[in-house]
Amino acid sequence: MKFLRVYTDTGASRPVILYAKIVNENEKTYDIQYFSPMKKVNGQTIYNYETVLYTIDDESVVECLQGEDERVIGYQKTQDGWVRLDENDPDYEPSESECSSMESTSLEDELSEEEETEDENDDTVWEDDEDE
Repeated sequence: MKFLRVYTDTGASRPVILYAKIVNENEKTYDIQYFSPMKKVNGQTIYNYETVLYTIDDESVVECLQGEDERVIGYQKTQDGWVRLDENDPDYEPSESECSSMESTSLEDELSEEEETEDENDDTVWEDDEDE
């Protein structure tokens, strides 16, 4: 089974990264179902797949993950859906790849760094600057 981490516009000020399952794969697009929090049961957030299929292009893909089941993305099946392994299992220890992705720069930090770099490289001459 293939899973994706996808840049997604959720209406927030910046895109967020969500998990999705590939339902159909074409040359440059994917038909996916997002993996989303659906409800809380006994204090645990239950995740499930949205029923709507979305078509995304390959530019939206942050990372492609392949595994037998949702454990590859850090979730375990329950009778109600899926829960994060670290919420469900007190003995759970993230794999090396999960740790490295947790330590990576957040999307928000990356976008802020890009904006700062763009500002530093901006040679625009403003009308007020010409008068000085």
